[in-house]
Amino acid sequence: VYDKVDCRLWRFALRRISCASASSIMGAKETMPWHMHMFALAVCFFAPPIWRHCVNTSLMQPVLSEESEKRVAASTPVEDISSFLQAGVNVTSVHAHATDLTMSQQRKEHVDDHRTGKPLDHHLRPNLGGDPEVVDFGIYIKNFFGIKTTKNEFTVDIVLALRWNDPRVSALVPASTELDSRTISSLEAQNSMWLPDIVITNRDIGGQDQISAAVKIHKDGTVMKTERLLLRVKQHFDVTAFPFDYQTLKIVLSSATLMKTDLVMRAMTNSAVNGAKSGLFDDREFKFVSDETSVFEEIDGILEKSRGKLEVTLRRDWTRYLQTTILPEIFLILISFTVFWMPRATPFAMPRVATNLISFLTLMTLSINTASMLPRDRAGMAWIE
Repeated sequence: VYDKVDCRLWRFALRRISCASASSIMGAKETMPWHMHMFALAVCFFAPPIWRHCVNTSLMQPVLSEESEKRVAASTPVEDISSFLQAGVNVTSVHAHATDLTMSQQRKEHVDDHRTGKPLDHHLRPNLGGDPEVVDFGIYIKNFFGIKTTKNEFTVDIVLALRWNDPRVSALVPASTELDSRTISSLEAQNSMWLPDIVITNRDIGGQDQISAAVKIHKDGTVMKTERLLLRVKQHFDVTAFPFDYQTLKIVLSSATLMKTDLVMRAMTNSAVNGAKSGLFDDREFKFVSDETSVFEEIDGILEKSRGKLEVTLRRDWTRYLQTTILPEIFLILISFTVFWMPRATPFAMPRVATNLISFLTLMTLSINTASMLPRDRAGMAWIE
């Protein structure tokens, strides 16, 4: 913009001077006085700096509030662009300091509102700024759909029970009724109250389907969430002793958002909400041995979580493998040893070779079939291999 203004002014001045010179040479009377040409030259020299100053001032002037303008005016007069920039820096620091004070005041108001029992934003946990939230949990296995050893996964149908305390939810129970509690849907709970966001952490990708969910709130602030989930859980299995092995199924849960400084898990002592359904494993490949619910802390770098865990120990029923794998292999080995009792005569040469080869090939087929029932990423070999 500056270059275009300069060029236009210079072309105007040169045009006037050239016209005046040509008129003088031809003897014609100059119609425009010389003082007009001098004015054009003065405009060429002085107009561009004035134009630049006006443009810079209008484009770079900071937007200040009334209090900031008074402070800048009282401190030092704004004379040029550098003064304007310095004033903008001072105002920015003032705004940053005001923002910090506002945030600290909001945190203080949040703590004060919590102490006085006032309702808070449902996106904030009840004890924000204080002790971590305590969430009681219980995992109850309703159905079991088997273990896929080759894929390192198992499928279960569980009932997940969560319990915590939030005094703010008492406002959601109508005071006009004599009821002490109210049951709402999971969607309504997400829009009206704080939820701990508990998830199964060792589930497979896309391996969690919610069948039903309900949230029960009490006037005393107790919240009970009951959720039925169909899970496909990932886990490595130790198959060294296959098929006489024991497997421990683990279901691990924790908050998806809060660290251990904000939320800790605690196992429920009621056996009705923990463990496995009675008689669930009576007609399955695995037999029930024991179950245990516990809590542990896990630290992975900056990820610090409080996690809950249900462990169910199962014993594999080896009788079916005795008939399909173990006994056939024993019989094949015994058959292969019969060649030592065959006569060494020439007519028995081919029967001896055929018996050994058939036994060996059949044993290899059974070995391949056994290996197909075990995980490919296992460490070492099972004894049966």
